[in-house]
Amino acid sequence: MVDSSTTQTSTIPYDRPRSALFSKLIAAGRIPGLGWADRIGHWGLRIPLAGILFYNSSYKFPDVFYAPGDAGVPAALFILTAFGELLSSIALILGGVIETWRPSRGDLRLFGDVITRMAGLAGTIILLAVIYVLFGGVPYNDPHWLIFGVSVCFLLRGNTYANLK
Repeated sequence: MVDSSTTQTSTIPYDRPRSALFSKLIAAGRIPGLGWADRIGHWGLRIPLAGILFYNSSYKFPDVFYAPGDAGVPAALFILTAFGELLSSIALILGGVIETWRPSRGDLRLFGDVITRMAGLAGTIILLAVIYVLFGGVPYNDPHWLIFGVSVCFLLRGNTYANLK
């Protein structure tokens, strides 16, 4: 018969008791004190994408009014692209303000989520058209793919706060 008081317990590191701080981190599921990062972290992607889209639309707008067909694409497509880039940059900023503000009304949160996703959709479509028209296919080392990826991120992600309960 083996006495249970004399048996050795395992000394494997995961059998050691956890510190109180480590237990709190595991219970919270995140590092405490970084709640502010949820409110402003999305701006690191929104501002550059909105800036690029706004810049691209700003140099198209003089041509929209006097020579939209001179760019090598149909005039209607050129005008649609210029307005799409302008409106999607504004929608990204407005959606970001709504996500940072985090209103309690569900309809405002839904509005912010919808306009963020629509801006991502517009950016995705415009960037695919640019890649196809300018490069005729798949350029491998081109910054347009990075901008396309950020647009897809906003298309699929939307405003995360809108999805919280």
